[in-house]
Amino acid sequence: MIVALLAFIAPLVCERIGIPIVVGEIIFGLVVGLSYAVYIYLVGGSMPEFGEALAFLALIGLIFLMFLAGLEIDLNIIISQGLSTILKAVLIFELTLLFSFLAVDLMNLAVNTFFMALVLSTTSVGVVVPTLREKRITKTPIGQSIILSSIMADFATMVLLMVYTIERSVPSGEMSITALPVLFLVFLFTLFIAIYLLGRMAIWRFPETLSRFFRMDDPTEIGVRASIAILFIFVAISGMLATEASKSIAILGAFLAGVVLTLIFPHRKLLEKQLSGLGFGFFIPFFFIYLGLSFDFVSMAESYALVFFIPLLLLTAYLVKILPSLIFLPDYGPRKTLGIGLLLSARLSLIIAAAEVGYEMGLIDSALRSVIILVGVITSVLSPLLFRRIFPEVEE
Repeated sequence: MIVALLAFIAPLVCERIGIPIVVGEIIFGLVVGLSYAVYIYLVGGSMPEFGEALAFLALIGLIFLMFLAGLEIDLNIIISQGLSTILKAVLIFELTLLFSFLAVDLMNLAVNTFFMALVLSTTSVGVVVPTLREKRITKTPIGQSIILSSIMADFATMVLLMVYTIERSVPSGEMSITALPVLFLVFLFTLFIAIYLLGRMAIWRFPETLSRFFRMDDPTEIGVRASIAILFIFVAISGMLATEASKSIAILGAFLAGVVLTLIFPHRKLLEKQLSGLGFGFFIPFFFIYLGLSFDFVSMAESYALVFFIPLLLLTAYLVKILPSLIFLPDYGPRKTLGIGLLLSARLSLIIAAAEVGYEMGLIDSALRSVIILVGVITSVLSPLLFRRIFPEVEE
């Protein structure tokens, strides 16, 4: 009930005080979670286990967010920009990983330097896309460059994290063929191509039947049903592997489902509006509020020794993203380039998933895990605010 009310109130409050809705939803969740933690501390007892229904809605919200991020990709704009846009996105991730590795090694933060560098290399598509959407620049060349760079960071980090954790957790000679991440990804992309080809063939053979997908007066909402079916086919197949490392790959499946929908239905404005209403109006607010609500304040309070490292780690988290973003300087100028670097510094779902995996494998301790999650939340709150202040307003 509380989360549903916060989801309704958040946009009204955020519009009045001038902050992104994503930021407001996270802050509202943190305020409620902190208030309850203080109450528990004063009266005694332990923090409650949140109900399965709330956690499930939050998970669907994350999946929907990645799905809509895929829908925001306009391949025509990317193709018109040429191969250089993709190469820049790859180069930004490589430089980010390099700078993160050097910084972690210098600070001697974790037992495993490469793993911690992967954690710092993440970018939250879940924060980037809603922020660009509020700014109304998702379909512009610069908006597509930012989305592509954030997706490249998430995709590459997920793949490297999966390969790295499987390689460490499975003894040599005992890895079954179903656990090979490379074969799994090949299978996922083969499914992507197969559904795309079947969809294009169906449009060519049955144009009148498929036109129902985009009619406003269709009582069966067949277009929404087909989209949800494609989404959960990809998510289900992406979740086949049962290891901790593979759970984040389900997010990749949701994103690919969105992209394949954009390829099959290039003229999908109505369908995209219906799906956005379902996602941003219902599921996605549950994810952001639940993230703040379920933050472990107790563990954070116990790790006061690492609190002094938070400003340093926060500064590092921004520098490793802003410095690689300077390759956009000749195209967009200093102000927009700084805005890109700040927005790409937002880290949320994947950094939390990576912290959990690292803790389970003994690569980081509980205190460092809490600090990493806090840094992820802080960057997710600060980056959209700084981006809105620095990035120039878009002309109508």
